Amino acid sequence: MKIYIITDLEGVAGVVNWDSHQERATEWMTAEIQAAVDGARSGGAEEIIVAESHKVIIDKLDKDVKLVLSGGVASYLPGLDESVDGVFIVGQHARAGVGTGVLNHTGNSAVFNTYLNGIAVGELGFEMAYAGSKGVPVVLLTGDTEATQEAKVLVDNMETVAVKEGINKYQTISLHPRRACELIREGAKRAVERINEIKPFTLEAPYDYKVEFTTTQTVSKMCLIPGVRKVDERSITYTSDNFQEIANMNLLRAYLYDAE
Repeated sequence: MKIYIITDLEGVAGVVNWDSHQERATEWMTAEIQAAVDGARSGGAEEIIVAESHKVIIDKLDKDVKLVLSGGVASYLPGLDESVDGVFIVGQHARAGVGTGVLNHTGNSAVFNTYLNGIAVGELGFEMAYAGSKGVPVVLLTGDTEATQEAKVLVDNMETVAVKEGINKYQTISLHPRRACELIREGAKRAVERINEIKPFTLEAPYDYKVEFTTTQTVSKMCLIPGVRKVDERSITYTSDNFQEIANMNLLRAYLYDAE
């Protein structure tokens, strides 16, 4: 059995802003990833791929995992293909605009909302749709309470582990990192054992990708790309029968946002 682990930082226990505890935060994140690896192994997973992000301390991970490392992003989630049996998303956060989502955002500060076929999605929803386009289910998601609820709306029987509850964007009631790891280890084992019960999140082609930005200039930049259509001064849309093209557009969006 082959498991692919998508990693993020903002949904990790103990993390409440982008400035404090940065060095410790990467340690806590790495520990949560390793807990997911341990749980997957105990559930029967034989091959595990970890997609590194936010400076995962890779030499503190199980020596038998494989690592997706990027010196500069050029493709979306390399190695996530039809050979994968299930996906874990560890350390995820809620989408932009969710008031009690800790560090809620979608990609960067230029994005107000993202929609796939009319469904509002954040980073986790897009990841689930991408995996689903390959026929692969996301079987486990860990993060703050709002992130787990966001995932359950898309696939109601997937395993989730909430490691903190948001009060607002920069305040939370968090589990202790060691307790969070215990729960993630247990959740990962259950997810692997239940892998055949959990279906992929799939959308019907054609795929419509719509983004509402916080700035008008990002729309101007995006409209330079062939096929992108302007909806209004802060929104664009792009349609394709190939979800890989949607993923590529999402990557371009991350590069072209207005940073001023």
